[in-house]
Amino acid sequence: MSMGAPLDGPRAGSAKPRQLVVLLHGFGADGRDLVSLGRQWAELLPDAAIVAPNAPEPCPGSPGGGALSWGEFRGGAVRVEQRATPAVWGDAVLSRRDIATSYHVAVVADDASQGITDVVRGEDLFMATHLHRLLQVLLELPAPEYHHHPVLRDGAGQKLSKSLRAKSLRAFRQDGVSREAMLARIGLPQFAAGSQAALAKR
Repeated sequence: MSMGAPLDGPRAGSAKPRQLVVLLHGFGADGRDLVSLGRQWAELLPDAAIVAPNAPEPCPGSPGGGALSWGEFRGGAVRVEQRATPAVWGDAVLSRRDIATSYHVAVVADDASQGITDVVRGEDLFMATHLHRLLQVLLELPAPEYHHHPVLRDGAGQKLSKSLRAKSLRAFRQDGVSREAMLARIGLPQFAAGSQAALAKR
């Protein structure tokens, strides 16, 4: 890596600083991914200028040279390029003394080892995808396309989950809720009728 060129990037904080804070991100970094932290710290450091330098060289496999992104299918059909900002996740636990790896490492490794090209999962994991995209680049793993669908919630807005002993899909069906109605509730009405034809178009 050549350090001949001066480092530069987005800034936050005081316009007449007496202190300088430099946020170092990593190889191939886009300073915009980290400068949001600087804006949060600005109130605590009123006399500081906060700089998040862009990396001098792009990170291989990172779209746009330094900015991370992933392909997100909105509504299951319209593809958009979703910018990934790993810093929004904060400090991620990647392993613990009692567990060799975390969900985050395991899921990106499993997707790659199984050749997964399309991931459909609940919107409660949307924010985790920012981190997963970074791990894919650091581990030199391929990036699948994603669709994060709405999740089923109860009357209070709480996500239905087994850990909370929420009502199961089987129980909904036994109560007369149709398959079509359930798909509509999670934002996938196009798969209710002619599922194979819809999947073929996708």
